[in-house]
Amino acid sequence: MAQYKVPMEAVVSNYITVEADSKEEAIEAAYAEGLPGLMHLDHTYPDVSDWEVPEWYETEEESN
Repeated sequence: MAQYKVPMEAVVSNYITVEADSKEEAIEAAYAEGLPGLMHLDHTYPDVSDWEVPEWYETEEESN
């Protein structure tokens, strides 16, 4: 029987809590803290791109 590699896609989000004086400093601190890795249940790693802060967060008005 033939074997096929079938691509599967998913969108993953994560929140990192950091202390900072401004949103810009918080974004820098989140990058500096290190970003989470992903692993499948069979202990293999998915082919993922780098994590990035979504544009909507950077442009959203602060509500603090």
